[in-house]
This record gives sequence, C-alpha cells and structure tokens, in this order.
Amino acid sequence: MKIIPKNIRWRSVLRNGRVRVAFVALLLMSVLLVFGLVFLADEAPADNASECLTGQITSFSADRSPQEIVVSGNNSYLVHLKVDGEKHTYCYDKNDDQTVLDLLYRNDVYLNADDTVNHELSAELEADMSVEVGRVTYKEVTERESIPFKTEQILVSFTLSDAAKDKYGSRLKNTKGVPGIREVTTRVKMVDGQVVESTVISSEVISKPKNAVVHVDASYLLDLGSGAPTEYVNKLTCQFTAYTYNEIGPSITASGAPAKVGYVAVDRKVIPMHSYLYIVLDNGFVYGYCYAKDTGGAIKGNIVDLFLPSETDCYYFGRRMGTVYVISNGS
Repeated sequence: MKIIPKNIRWRSVLRNGRVRVAFVALLLMSVLLVFGLVFLADEAPADNASECLTGQITSFSADRSPQEIVVSGNNSYLVHLKVDGEKHTYCYDKNDDQTVLDLLYRNDVYLNADDTVNHELSAELEADMSVEVGRVTYKEVTERESIPFKTEQILVSFTLSDAAKDKYGSRLKNTKGVPGIREVTTRVKMVDGQVVESTVISSEVISKPKNAVVHVDASYLLDLGSGAPTEYVNKLTCQFTAYTYNEIGPSITASGAPAKVGYVAVDRKVIPMHSYLYIVLDNGFVYGYCYAKDTGGAIKGNIVDLFLPSETDCYYFGRRMGTVYVISNGS
C-alpha cells in the first residue's frame, strides 16, 4: 500500500476552492462573534444593575435599591411601592398614563376600609414617586391600674389627759393608705404593627383607695410663753368647750379676724372682747396665752370656747373645767 505524507494530503485539500471559501467564512464569523461579545460587555449596566428599557413595565426585587436600576431612554421612569413590609420598584413608560390605583392593582394590593395611602388613588404616577400603603388594625387592651391614695393630716394639740389617751388612744393611731384599683379598656390603633393612637373606651373602679391618716402634733400652735403669768387683773373658774374650722374653710370671728388657735370665744359681759388671757385646764392641759376674739349664742356666763386645730381635738375635748387668767381687759 502506498502511504501519502500528511503535509501532501492537506495541500491537496486546500487546493479545493469550496473548502477555501468555507474556511474563510468560518474565520470571519469567529472574529465577528468576539467583537460582539466585547461590545455587549461595554453596554451592560455596571455592577450587575437591572435595566429599565423604554416601553417596559417591569418590577424589580425588593433587595435591589433604586440606585442599582438604570433607566434607558428619556421615556422611562421608576415608581417605588412599599406595602406589607416589602419594597418594589417598577419601570413605566411616560405614555402609559398610569395611576396610583393601577400600581396597587398591578401588585395585587387590596385595601381595607381603614388602610391609608400617602397619595390619592387617582393621582398619576410620576418619576421617582414613592407610594406607601399603611395597614391599619385595631385591638382592645384591658389593663388594671392603681389609684393613688391621699394622705390626710390631722392636726391635734393632744388635749387629752394620759388616762384618756390610754382609753381612747386607738382612735388617734395613724393608718396606712391602700391604693384603689381601676380597670381601663383602651382601643389601640396600629399602622403596620406600630401603635399610633390609643383611646380609652371604658374605665371602671374595682376598688376605691383608702386614704392614709396621719396625726400631726399641733402643740406648736399654742403660745405657752415661759409659763403661767405672775400678774393678772382677774382669775375666773370656767367651763370650756371647743370648736374648729368649718367644712368650707376658716371661719371669721366676731371681731372680723379669721379663726385660729389662740383665739377664743367668750361672753363679753364676763370677759371683754380683745382681752389678753392665759388658760390652763384642771387635767393639766395648757392652752396658754390667747385673746378673746369671738362670741357665740351658746357662750353664756363663765363658759369659754377654745379654738382647736381639728375636729379630732374637739371630739376628744368635750367639756372640761379650768382657769382663765385675765392679764389685761380689752375694749
């Protein structure tokens, strides 16, 4: 068998005209393909950006920011939609004449009666418009809250004798306050899960507060001076009663001055008005130095009504015997 060298075989093939034409065509196609790929690479959006082409209505992933979307041509623009915790960006043609309502329908967004949209539904879409849908929900919350108690201070001059204090002292003990309880039902309005408004729709007191009672020693209101006077114009044995402020505030004495500790009511036929006095009770309680500034219908003869700082004092005082020293007579 005769063997033909390889280089001779290839020369024989290349001498064939059809083969030469096919080879040249294949070479040209390869060159054009390479140049085409290079051109497309130059024209592609940078950084893997999405492209919005004229005439397209395309939605883009919520993970891609609007800055990564390239608008091609002068007739395209982007619209952004935020709803149900997701963000979408759409590409529109300026000739589409689309509205906010069209945008919602396009994304299958259906509004409830209380939902909010930051644009009118009939508003036409514009370049870079951001449409936000707020999902509104309501819920009722019932909670119990504490009602604070008040502290009532009772001024007492401790007019009781030690024996009386031992017998009735329990009534003078301080008592602790107890808060009350109120049940409140609130209607809470939430937009996208965030509380924006709360309205109280009912409030019921379950238990009322119990005020604290604190007895405060008001002995400092008495003018005890340095003790009983050594000089006086008259000395009277009298029966003593007690009175205090009325419910609406301090009373006005017959002399026109507001009633207070240190002013007493007298029978002016026995003790002239404005007289300067010193009073001590038989049980040892000292009312001290005071003035005759008031009178009263029940104050007849040797009866003196002492002004005390509280109803508690008056309650325990009752009627007592003692001595009045008239230091100076008033007018």
